[in-house]
Amino acid sequence: MVWRNPTAEQRDWGLDTYANAVLEASDVVREITGSPDLNAAGACAAGMTLAMLLAHLAATNDRRINAATLLVTMLDTSIETQLMLLADEHLLKMALLASQQAGILTGQQLGQVFSFLRPNDLVWNYWTNNYLLGEDPPAFDVLAWNIAMPPT
Repeated sequence: MVWRNPTAEQRDWGLDTYANAVLEASDVVREITGSPDLNAAGACAAGMTLAMLLAHLAATNDRRINAATLLVTMLDTSIETQLMLLADEHLLKMALLASQQAGILTGQQLGQVFSFLRPNDLVWNYWTNNYLLGEDPPAFDVLAWNIAMPPT
């Protein structure tokens, strides 16, 4: 499973909305396959949602998910990460205000934050190649899903 980027219409969705959608999807998969359980995989924010759902299923002795794989999923938020190096109190307040006004943070806004986790590959090579040298940047396959536009 992957994360669905919300629109302003989903501004009031919480993790329970996503978890319930996963439960509904698991019911459909089990009905189609005739299997009493399934294996699940979640990446990034979807991995966090899956981990939360697995804890709930364990607490309620629901065994519909046999095994789970988490990809690029941060579970321990008490550990300092590269992302938190960029997040000071002022930046977090600005992000909260922007999301309250628009209902969401856009994929482009989130992509810009993630780009600075790998600035040499995802930010500065665009400046160097595009702006300074007038060339296309070299192909970069890691994080190809990142739709953030390079700074102009």
